[in-house]
Amino acid sequence: MATYDKGILGSVSGTVGTVIGSSWRSIYLLKSRPGKRKGLPTLNQLMQQAKFLLISKFLFSLSGLIKESFSLDRKSLTGNNQALSYNLTNAVTGDYPGYEIDYSKVRISEGVLTNADGPAAVSTEAGKIKFTWSSMAGVGSAKATDTAVLVLYCPDKKIGVFSKTDKEHAEETASITINSFSGKKVHTWLTFIAEDGKTYANSEYAGEVTVL
Repeated sequence: MATYDKGILGSVSGTVGTVIGSSWRSIYLLKSRPGKRKGLPTLNQLMQQAKFLLISKFLFSLSGLIKESFSLDRKSLTGNNQALSYNLTNAVTGDYPGYEIDYSKVRISEGVLTNADGPAAVSTEAGKIKFTWSSMAGVGSAKATDTAVLVLYCPDKKIGVFSKTDKEHAEETASITINSFSGKKVHTWLTFIAEDGKTYANSEYAGEVTVL
């Protein structure tokens, strides 16, 4: 694959002979048209495909958050691609074809902001989950005014939910109500976003909870 400056014919989009032209973020790309696959996929290819599909489906359920919550390397990769790369490497467990997600190792956000300490989640009221944490405000880059982002995923429903709250880091608690998850087990994560609305912390797993 190669990049090029637009020539006298302008940009190339689509297939021209054996070349495919496209653009991404105002960068123009040329690559060879792939040949036909010869033979069946190898075991390694099947293994990678299975991992990719597993993680992709999970991340898609939270793509509204993830597209902006991975902020370390925006110039070269989109947030969704950064999340895919990290979680493929770190959050898949088991053996092919029975791969599973280790939710305790999943990362929902990535950034330079310092997260809180010891996040935990419980459900003591119907349809409601309460998050608690120990403030790290003033430690590293954390500030008392950073606001909490609560994240849930229900494997049974294959639905992810997140809430950008108005609860600040120093308050040490925030809640989310999700009645449709009542009676279901959910996985939970806590992250924070700075006042600039762009800088996130590395998310922390807050545990598995059965919603009342």
